[in-house]
Amino acid sequence: MTDLSQFLQTFYEESFEGLEIMETGLLNLDIGAADAEEINTIFRAAHSIKGGSATFGLGDVAEFTHLMETLLDELRDRRREVSQPVVELLLQSVDCLSDMLNANKSDEPLDQQRIGALQKELETMLGGESESAVQESAETVTEAGSVGVSYLNPTQISILR
Repeated sequence: MTDLSQFLQTFYEESFEGLEIMETGLLNLDIGAADAEEINTIFRAAHSIKGGSATFGLGDVAEFTHLMETLLDELRDRRREVSQPVVELLLQSVDCLSDMLNANKSDEPLDQQRIGALQKELETMLGGESESAVQESAETVTEAGSVGVSYLNPTQISILR
């Protein structure tokens, strides 16, 4: 019987590298005028994580990443414009996905409340509800204390200085 632990370790290493690529790419996106290649890079990282997680039986991670990948695909195909609410939701999802991978890696329980809340936000956005409805949902989750990191892109950071 083959010991899959070395392959699983490689999957985690590559997934965390992919998450860094996703986060950096999302932070570098220009709202309203995003670079198509940057979106493709972010999409490919999500796609790799989804595929690997499905291969290793991490269905929760694969399902969550599939929602992110679907939203990224809409950005990639220009069916959806890159907006601040979309980027913020994806950044929150990257953080959540990182926590999910860490929990699975260390055999700890997942934060189902946080995962469920973000899945609902992703599904709401994918379902075509207005971005203001998604933003209201995000604020509700933030008030509940489950999620709530607001990200600034480099342009916004330089304005604050």
